[in-house]
Amino acid sequence: MEYVEGLDLNRLLQLFTKRGLGVPLKFVFQVIEGMLAGVSAVHQARDEQGRSLGLVHMDISPGNILVSFEGEVKLCDFGIARATARDIMSMSRGRIQGKFSYMSPEQARGEDIDHRSDIYTCGIVMWELLAGRKMYRSPDPREVHRMAGNAEVPQLPDRGLPDHAGLHRILGKALRAEPGHRWDAAQDFREAVIDWVHRNGIVVSQIEVGRFLTDHFGDEILEVRRERERLLGALAPIEEAPA
Repeated sequence: MEYVEGLDLNRLLQLFTKRGLGVPLKFVFQVIEGMLAGVSAVHQARDEQGRSLGLVHMDISPGNILVSFEGEVKLCDFGIARATARDIMSMSRGRIQGKFSYMSPEQARGEDIDHRSDIYTCGIVMWELLAGRKMYRSPDPREVHRMAGNAEVPQLPDRGLPDHAGLHRILGKALRAEPGHRWDAAQDFREAVIDWVHRNGIVVSQIEVGRFLTDHFGDEILEVRRERERLLGALAPIEEAPA
């Protein structure tokens, strides 16, 4: 897997909270746009003959979204991803794989899923970034599982963003209980978000996000680099002792 020098989104959000920093809009929408770009690439992947691979990630969550110190957003951990509809149906029916807090209703119920399940999960991540809290909140995993299966989506808090109603419509379409009522493709979802950002004069820049992370989390950058050096040192081949 490609090495990404940075931190996962879950860790970054913890650092924002720990240091009393508000999450800037340029960061929020850089992550959302990058996440949707990654999911779109997954869904559009084709083989050497140009045939769709039918990939579905199935495990999109803040812990599987990496943000580099240059502001790049990468999707990782394809441990339970499925290729082709037949594999998805045979391996998901009756079996629940993934994190309850980030499941589509059909995934939580162990039903057949397709790429629209990932679109719903992206909607959950977007909802949480905009709301500043978890969407399904309960200390009991069984209750979280129940809420996910029933698609009990709370109202998105109005945080004073411009055109809240327009943003709510975009997000609401991703979080429809019925897959057929969601965005047809992650790219359509992404383009709607980009259009909303441009119409409302929000500047999203990878360079600015990278600079922000460097300015506020420089010590974390150093620790990541030290850890990488330690790992590389441990992996270095051991020279054979002379006979």
